[in-house]
Amino acid sequence: MEVLNGFYGDSHYEYDQRGNRVCERRGKGGKLVTHYQYDCLNQLIQVDNGEATTRYEYDALGRRVSKTSTIDDSPTRTEFLWNDDVLLSERYIADQEVGEDGQGGREQQEFSPDKEPYLADKTYLFEPGTFKPLAFVEQGKIYHYHLDHLGTPQEISNAQGKLVWSANYKAYGSLALADNPQVENNLRFQGQYFDEETGLHYNRFRYYDPEVGRFTQQDPIGLLGGINNYKYVVNPVQWTDPLGLTAAKEDPNRQVRAISRPKEIIPPDYDPLTDSYEGSKFYSKSTVEGGRVHVSTDAITQNDFARIVDNSSGQVDILTGTHGTPDGDLVYKPAFYDEDFARWGGAPNVNVHDVSKMSNSQIKSIIDNKDTTICAWCFSEKSKF
Repeated sequence: MEVLNGFYGDSHYEYDQRGNRVCERRGKGGKLVTHYQYDCLNQLIQVDNGEATTRYEYDALGRRVSKTSTIDDSPTRTEFLWNDDVLLSERYIADQEVGEDGQGGREQQEFSPDKEPYLADKTYLFEPGTFKPLAFVEQGKIYHYHLDHLGTPQEISNAQGKLVWSANYKAYGSLALADNPQVENNLRFQGQYFDEETGLHYNRFRYYDPEVGRFTQQDPIGLLGGINNYKYVVNPVQWTDPLGLTAAKEDPNRQVRAISRPKEIIPPDYDPLTDSYEGSKFYSKSTVEGGRVHVSTDAITQNDFARIVDNSSGQVDILTGTHGTPDGDLVYKPAFYDEDFARWGGAPNVNVHDVSKMSNSQIKSIIDNKDTTICAWCFSEKSKF
């Protein structure tokens, strides 16, 4: 049952009761129609756009293990192998024919008996612990990825250093231009795989539509993930969502290429001994739980600690809502909290706390935790809790 409609440009969308996109109508009069089907787990299992029908299969962990696309009774199939949640390899199989299963005539894909199927295997290598691709091996040849700050492939070179693929993207990940590609590359934003048959990106737990910058299915946790159940990230220039579940801000200093550009890992004005920047009014010290707490040594403004917030890759707690004196006294200023919340309140990895509404024990529990904490008021090194 369709319960919700929407449109973007000349595209109109229809959704089922579970919030899954079930129909897309495009063009003049909505004559170009694409239908989507889902299983009981809200996994996309079939897409039919009138020219091609594509079916998807998943394993017990919800990872997509195959897709089969049929055009004019000529199917092609791609099978996927995984290493946890990271794509390990894929196999492309062509030259198949449509057969019958003998149980009611349901179509299934079989190898053509009179010719060898075409096989193409591709194996991926990723930076350990990330979704950032480093290289892939195809037909015995190795190709190297060149990424932007988000880990999105910008170029691919062969073993001789010659570019064999390059691309420009629009803000939300759709391909604006591919320059004379000599190899195929379907990796896009971190954790995303481009499906040529549909134009969607498979994003592990959901499918992402780069043309509209949103998912085709609701957030599995509903409104606990925010009031917009289809939102990709706050800012696609700084954030990624490799699993289709949780957005994370990318640390621009953490780059594979930093071996040849060390200044991108340790900025020239950064002092690792004090965990502070030259000229900064803040320094940090370790907490009981192994986190870091940043305290100020002088009168400050929001911009004095903004760099600490924006360069932190983990969880950040900002304690604000007060002014501090050189003697360590606090004078509560709710407007300070409002300003800081307006700037970082929507960031998934940042919590903004109003100390004027907290007890000393509550403040101390945050300062002593395992995250990065910023005591964002003047002379906060003098304060005691």
